[in-house]
Amino acid sequence: DFECQSAIDPVSCSGPTENSTYFGLKRVRYGAETGYADMLYSMAEYKELYRDDKLQQTSRFVDAHTSELSIEMVLFSPDSGVLSFVTIHDNLLRAEGVSV
Repeated sequence: DFECQSAIDPVSCSGPTENSTYFGLKRVRYGAETGYADMLYSMAEYKELYRDDKLQQTSRFVDAHTSELSIEMVLFSPDSGVLSFVTIHDNLLRAEGVSV
């Protein structure tokens, strides 16, 4: 697990090591980016998940160390046969807010 022990400000911590896990998730490469991927349903529908041999609150998944957040959804309408791919991306270090 990644923990910041030495810094006064948690944002100033250096970051996780290459083999560390976060919420029981290993870092994955997605295109040019590297991060932690999980099903949105896991975080939205449950208050706690048992990961890394302990019960963890899903409200802590996005924390002070999170710099970017992307949510990707595939939507399908069987009646009209329309398939849509939606990406919501937020750079949490920017002041402007979310881009869809």
